[in-house]
Amino acid sequence: MNVTVVNENELNITLSGEQQLDISLSQIEPSLSIEVCGLVTSLFIDGRVIVQKIAGEIIGSHKIVRLGDDGKVYYADCRNLSDVERILGMTLNSANANGSVNILLFGKLQDSSFNFDTSKPIYLGKNGAIVQDIDSESVFIQRLGRVLKNNEILIDLDEPIIL
Repeated sequence: MNVTVVNENELNITLSGEQQLDISLSQIEPSLSIEVCGLVTSLFIDGRVIVQKIAGEIIGSHKIVRLGDDGKVYYADCRNLSDVERILGMTLNSANANGSVNILLFGKLQDSSFNFDTSKPIYLGKNGAIVQDIDSESVFIQRLGRVLKNNEILIDLDEPIIL
């Protein structure tokens, strides 16, 4: 999935090479749920894109997850090459296995527990961790976005780089 912010009122979501969804935010209510290809997405006026999926394992909040073959989400890991191109985003809540988890695909998140260095981007680390230094055991690099303030980040996934 690729989400492009066209402007402050318009999003373009590409689900695969052939499936594309254009959303004009000025034409919708403050929130909207859409189901496309089994992916339920909530779009909010503040520019965040959130999906709700089922956890395939116990998942913590503020962790990076990938989509499994079974359609459930699992921790993504920079040491696992099969995670490339399967990363969805960051969890917004904790969930038990088979529980519902909200995943931020794109947008800002502010949390008092964050203490990031504003001069460095954020990357995928081990077991779903968000890190600012690339792990020496990484087999690929997934830049997750950037730090806006020490307690606020923007999730905006870049293309992964295989090492």
